[in-house]
Amino acid sequence: MKIGIPKGLWYYEYFPFWKAFFQNLGHKVVVSKSTDPLILEKGINFSIGDVCLPVKVYLGHVISLVNKENIDAIFSPRYVSTEKKKYTCPKLLGISDIISTGIKTQKQILTCNVDTSKNNFTYFKELIKLGQQIGNNPISTINSYREALSMQHEYETQLLEGYTPAQILKETNTSFNDYELTISVLGHPYNVNDEYINFKIQHLLQKNNVKILTSEMVSKATKQQYLNKITEKNPFWCSGEKLLGTAIKHSYKKDVDGVIMLTSFGCGPDSLIFELTERVLRNKKVPVLTLTIDEHQGKAGFITRIEAFIDMLKRRKKSVENYVSTHG
Repeated sequence: MKIGIPKGLWYYEYFPFWKAFFQNLGHKVVVSKSTDPLILEKGINFSIGDVCLPVKVYLGHVISLVNKENIDAIFSPRYVSTEKKKYTCPKLLGISDIISTGIKTQKQILTCNVDTSKNNFTYFKELIKLGQQIGNNPISTINSYREALSMQHEYETQLLEGYTPAQILKETNTSFNDYELTISVLGHPYNVNDEYINFKIQHLLQKNNVKILTSEMVSKATKQQYLNKITEKNPFWCSGEKLLGTAIKHSYKKDVDGVIMLTSFGCGPDSLIFELTERVLRNKKVPVLTLTIDEHQGKAGFITRIEAFIDMLKRRKKSVENYVSTHG
């Protein structure tokens, strides 16, 4: 069976797992092409007005797979929770229902509820059910799960080592240079890594001799350690905890020259988390640039703001390095 996977939302975090899972069960995985104007247009035309840009992009990818020949099924998991007592965005919870009820296709629509908020038993039942839908028995499904988990762990280890998803998935060349600046780009992985909606921000930074850090390059234990410094109650959302924990680490360790925060217009969780994150960084005198992306965002203004931020950081760093105290 050929199974199509949309290149959006959870793709940048969990694609290695699902690719290995299906391939170990004897199926072929086909990924939709990278986001382009046509994919975005399809998603916008299908969506209701108040959903965020990443959801529109994701729906566009699904529709592109629906129109693609030689695909038997399209897989769109429902990520409810990946950690205990923490949940994903409500719009992400409902996107599988939108696809199954709103998109007319002869192709099989596959889904799987990923919910580990209480225990893994329900998740295993969902995986077995998914395996049966595509003709695999429970034993082979669980064995495939274990292999896929190993691939996911390897992927996350490479992220911690400083590689980006594009580098790991061989979508771009891997290279490390002597950088002038280090900038942390904070945001949901689908905002940080989709080059079309963020106007190739990573490429722009690297071209300006900037080393890029993301929240995926900081371990879960480290994020929790720094979260505990300012609050006893962790954020309700899985992604919010990652972003805020990373920002607190940067504010205490001073390991970056600046932070760029990427959010999509209309994102409810970000409206709270980014406000807290910006306060933490500004209180510790860490330069911050917040950028909002949507389908109406102009490329020229977006890039100009980033380039101005880089120039400011370079001047700031140079002035600090050239400063000599008059006090002995």
